[in-house]
Amino acid sequence: MEKLTTHTSDYLGIPNGVWPTLGGARSSSEGVVRGLINTRISPDYPSFAFSSSLSSDNKLLNHSRFRRTCAMGVRFFYSACYSKIVGAQYLALRVIVASDFNATRDYASPFDVDGHGSHTTSIATSNNGVPAIVNGYNYGFASGMAPGPWIATYKELYTFGGYISDVVAAVDQVVEDGVDILSLFVGLSTVPPGPASFLNVLEMQLLFATRAGVVVIQAAENGGPFASSILSFSPWITSVAASVIDHKYNGTLILGNGQSYSGIGLAHNSNFEIIFVVHFIRV
Repeated sequence: MEKLTTHTSDYLGIPNGVWPTLGGARSSSEGVVRGLINTRISPDYPSFAFSSSLSSDNKLLNHSRFRRTCAMGVRFFYSACYSKIVGAQYLALRVIVASDFNATRDYASPFDVDGHGSHTTSIATSNNGVPAIVNGYNYGFASGMAPGPWIATYKELYTFGGYISDVVAAVDQVVEDGVDILSLFVGLSTVPPGPASFLNVLEMQLLFATRAGVVVIQAAENGGPFASSILSFSPWITSVAASVIDHKYNGTLILGNGQSYSGIGLAHNSNFEIIFVVHFIRV
């Protein structure tokens, strides 16, 4: 199986068509602070480690409007904000009021318990050329599509989801902190019909953010392809849909009796002993 971890950027033509015009991969979007709203981030990942391409901390302090705020808490220390991550906060007021917050499960800190936030952040803006090693096997070298920006992270989603009021509060905090780009990997569970869909509190808050000079990018949704399947549609933001690439991770499972089954899987050539347990129920 070929190592295709970084193929997405090649498939989009970014390494040859975009990064060279910006001084290379490590310099792309240099000096930009990108705010991301999700389940937030695991600061010990190599994807978010400090890189010399991020310039000095003094350059961040000279950023025209960004205000650094770093919330400490469970498994998230202040030192985490002196890496590629330059800001981290968590918002859970509505979750706590609804008695849905479980401190032993959800963590009162920007630390990502769920993993979704770290995953989506790494796709957008992780360091370039990070080895993707799983169970001792190197699947290639991963890269964010824009490796250069600093990261300001806002946690308002938890293992069960979240509430729109906490998301709106996070957007408001993004504007107040002075980030340049806001990426949302979150959307409404349902969309009101008719013109009211553009008047819900989140869409209006995103309009105010764009009026304040923040570039807003939102995931279009995971559904489709069929009519009315997207949840990001406001004309004042940029909606980004999911897609497929021109490669598949094909694999073959060979049983001890010689039978083989082809499919899709992420595993290098290995020998495993599989034990099937059969339970008999006496009636």
